[in-house]
Amino acid sequence: MEDYWATGEPIGKAGGYAIQGIAARYIPRIQGSYSNVVGLPLHETVQLLQAVKALN
Repeated sequence: MEDYWATGEPIGKAGGYAIQGIAARYIPRIQGSYSNVVGLPLHETVQLLQAVKALN
């Protein structure tokens, strides 16, 4: 943890780390949506938009 903090990367991160950055080496696996972990869950958002479009 101290080594990661020393890189300066965690500064300004809401969760304290950026999985798409240096912290990726500490994450052995992800269960679920990678894009949700990083930010906007793209796959799920597209599905919702398509569902709304189908209603109209």
